[in-house]
Parts: sequence; structure tokens; C-alpha cells
Amino acid sequence: MESNKYYTPSIEEFCFGFEYEIRDELCGDAGSKEFACQKDFVGRTLDCNGHGYKKVLLGWKPKTFQLNDDLKKDLQYEVINGILEPKLFNYRVKYLDREDIESFGFQYRSNTSLEWYKLDKHCEDGWSSYGYWNHFSLAYDYNSNRIQIVAYEYSYDESETVLFQGSCKNKSEFKTLLKQLNIE
Repeated sequence: MESNKYYTPSIEEFCFGFEYEIRDELCGDAGSKEFACQKDFVGRTLDCNGHGYKKVLLGWKPKTFQLNDDLKKDLQYEVINGILEPKLFNYRVKYLDREDIESFGFQYRSNTSLEWYKLDKHCEDGWSSYGYWNHFSLAYDYNSNRIQIVAYEYSYDESETVLFQGSCKNKSEFKTLLKQLNIE
């Protein structure tokens, strides 16, 4: 189940504020004694080998990409369709999920083949006749990572406008989308 919850990001996804996780490693000798390896500013292990110690994977540490982070040091390459492609094997990103959506104020409503959410919020700069929307609904298909966001405006009758319909893989993309739609 955990393998379906995360994916390895492409280098193009990294931008200021991008949320991801990095492997957290320690070294230990063949016995029970463990000690921390030297780490760089991103949190990667610099040197454990050559001293008779082994790396022990402890888990994943959440990170947020900053402007001074350098991913080039972590690149490994693999052949994909006959082309040498960079991969970030020690990184992973959690797919967008219910917890992420609710963290932006959306309330879970129901689950059929899609998950449905509602956000009661007045937002200006809408396409409606009065210049604001009263509330929003969001449909999320977690199998394909596709969402649809609909805005509602009440004047004489309720009118609705589809603001977005497309793919949204993770919390960072969702946050950017809400900002672009003037919902956040």
C-alpha cells in the first residue's frame, strides 16, 4: 500500500516550496552499536563506507525545497526507452490525499467512485455577475490523480463554473493551483 502512496519525482517538479521526503540513513557496525554518519546540508549521508560500517535505513524525513538546495549531487541515471534519464532514487513524494485536501479547508462529503469535498468560502475576482463565489466543490479521483474544482455563485439562481479539471499529483501542486485560482 505504501508504494502506491508515493512516487519518485522528476527533477522538473522541484521548485521553491516543493514538499518531498528524503531517505534518512544512519551507519552502524556489524554489532549492535550505531552512530550517525556525516551528513550534508540537505541531509544526505556523505561517508559511511570504507570504515567497516554499514548503512541502516531508518525511514523518510520530510523536506521542503529551498533555493539553495542542489539536487545535482543526488542524481543517478537509468535508461528509459533507450535514453539516459536522471532519477532521484533517494527522494519520494506523497500523492495528493484526503488529509492534504482537508488541510486547505475543504470538508469531506462522500465517497462513491470519486471523493467529494466542499469549501464554504467567499472569494472575489470570480467570473460570476457579482464578482465573487459563495462556495466550491471538489471531486477527486485518487486512482488517476485527477480533480475537478467547481465554483458556485448565488444571485437569482445558483450558477456554477468549472474552474479546473485535470491532474494534480501532490500537495505542492494543489497549493499552487488554489493560489492560481485565487481560492487559497
